[in-house]
Amino acid sequence: MKAFFDQIHKVEDEILDEYLKAWQTYEVPKKTIMTCEGDVERYMYFVLEGVQKSYYLKNGKRDFPMLRCSVWNVGILCRKSNQT
Repeated sequence: MKAFFDQIHKVEDEILDEYLKAWQTYEVPKKTIMTCEGDVERYMYFVLEGVQKSYYLKNGKRDFPMLRCSVWNVGILCRKSNQT
């Protein structure tokens, strides 16, 4: 993740290291539903390996599909709580 962020905007190592401490590796088997309809998502995800597919349900049908793909094959998935 550090290499990815460095490509966008260089941040002092001390600051970036402190931010990255809050992230943890989280493995998800293929086809796992990570957030069910009606649930509130409490995490941000950074895909390290594979693809994360998400969409909204509108009138019972999938709408606005999004794919998040890994930038490099260097791990699995990291997540960070959105709660303060």
